[in-house]
Amino acid sequence: QNKSLTTTPGETMLFLSVLLAAIVGNSKIVYGLRLWNSGTCPYAQRTWIALEEVGADYEMQKVDLQNKSEEFIAKYSEANPGGRAKVPVLEVEHAMTLTESVPCTEYVFEKFAPASFQSVEQKAQARLAVEIHPFNYFQLLRVRNDPEALADAVSSFGASMQHFNSFLLTCSPEGPYLFGDTFGFADACIAPFAQRCLITLRFFIDIELFEVCTLRNAHRTKAYIEAILDRPSVKATAPDSDVLLESTKTMLLRFDDTKETKR
Repeated sequence: QNKSLTTTPGETMLFLSVLLAAIVGNSKIVYGLRLWNSGTCPYAQRTWIALEEVGADYEMQKVDLQNKSEEFIAKYSEANPGGRAKVPVLEVEHAMTLTESVPCTEYVFEKFAPASFQSVEQKAQARLAVEIHPFNYFQLLRVRNDPEALADAVSSFGASMQHFNSFLLTCSPEGPYLFGDTFGFADACIAPFAQRCLITLRFFIDIELFEVCTLRNAHRTKAYIEAILDRPSVKATAPDSDVLLESTKTMLLRFDDTKETKR
């Protein structure tokens, strides 16, 4: 017995776009996506990586976060009325506008690469990985001028590498990604922070990320970092190291000024 199949207008548009791409020999998926992105924000890079991973055809809209345009503020308000405008903002033509890096990134993978989630349990583990990853580099940088506080922060950082190593082993003993050979949502969310952790810790406080992993026997974590940072989508979306360091210096100066004001 035949059953009729119904599709949404968005799904029909996606099918026709993929069909057209196949006819003209274009491997990109055309779906009417626009990403508002500053170019240096690790949160926006998460969604940028996802778009590159799934082969989406998207438009990039550059945002100056120190001089936000009225257009950007209005677009952000479509997704989060009353919120403070920030990146990423992801526009999906004829459907919706999203903000916040986790829902934006998860949407891209769910819509265009649903096979990257193999089960509900795996999806829950992926979300947990995004919450507990140890690459919060700013926690160390903000105490860089306080030797005692920095020593405590470095010790805690090393311990967190060990704990994450144990977590990775429960997800996939061999790796190299969170779930074996599949680069997915969690990897895209974690990569920008591992990237910045490696660069900024070396520059500002003379700490080598891979050495910390080795000293703490966090070999699965070390292999994980190497794998996600070697991913073409992560390399393609990475800010230049000099630009990243200048951006981090500016952020630290703002933090230091705020700290002094509160005294």
